[in-house]
Order: sequence, then structure tokens, then C-alpha cells
Amino acid sequence: MQLKGIYAPIVTPFHADESVNYPVLEQLIEYLIANKIAGLVPGGTTGEVYAWSEQERLDIFKFVKEKVNRRVTLIAGTAVHVTWEVERFVKKIVEEEKKPAKKTPAPKAKKAAKSKPAKGKKKQ
Repeated sequence: MQLKGIYAPIVTPFHADESVNYPVLEQLIEYLIANKIAGLVPGGTTGEVYAWSEQERLDIFKFVKEKVNRRVTLIAGTAVHVTWEVERFVKKIVEEEKKPAKKTPAPKAKKAAKSKPAKGKKKQ
């Protein structure tokens, strides 16, 4: 992988109760992409990541990844100081990727599947 351009260690907006403000995070993602950022680094060196639990890091990365949807490069900030913890965190991200997603066919596909004749029988 060759990295070119600017990669933003994206800040994480919070509500007053310290929960992540996901609508504002989405706005920030869209703003950066619209302004030609090359990539995003959720959990980068913006400071707050050290206070997150591992689950919060995973949830925020998953959210950003979903919103980015391959439009720019995405690099996961791990915010840990030892190699074995980085490896464990990366494995968890990879495990999340392997979980089966719920698949729902488009309405037209459902209709076509219902009208498809059974094997060996012709449609009348």
C-alpha cells in the first residue's frame, strides 16, 4: 500500500454525557471526504482515544468504516503501546469483518424468485 495525500486523525465528537455523538461524527466524515481528504484515522492521535474502552474503539471504527464505504483510505488507530495489544485489536477488527451480514434481496429479486418455475417444470 502506498499512502499519498493527507490523512486526518479524525476527532470524535461527544454529547454532554460523554457518549459519542454519531450524527456529528458522520457530518465530520462527510465534510472531510467532500474536501478531498485522502484518508481517515479514527482513533488516531487526537487525544480522546486513550480514554475509550476497547469496545468503544471497535464501535467507532465500525461506524466510520460503514460511513466511509471505501471512498477514502481508512486506517484504524489502536491507541495502545505494546505490539501484542495492537495485534489483538486488529484481529478483533478482522473477526468483525467475518461475521455474516443479514442479506435481504431487493423487492424485484423476491418477486422473480417467487415466479421462477420449479426444477424440471415449465411455467404455464
